[in-house]
Amino acid sequence: MLGAMMTNYRAWENRRFVRSLLREKQPELAAVLESAVREPSCLLCDGSQCSLADELALPRSLHSCA
Repeated sequence: MLGAMMTNYRAWENRRFVRSLLREKQPELAAVLESAVREPSCLLCDGSQCSLADELALPRSLHSCA
């Protein structure tokens, strides 16, 4: 269980880094890609209880909304 959580967290960190780098180097492309991305809502509460801060700060697997 802990190994899977660490893998998810590393993947989330990598995605965040790549997105920030893309926004810095190619903001137009980043904007187009962001508009096309449709991430699933929180698996614990379907997004109804997660705050924007949770969405931005935590990978989805670590939300504490339940």
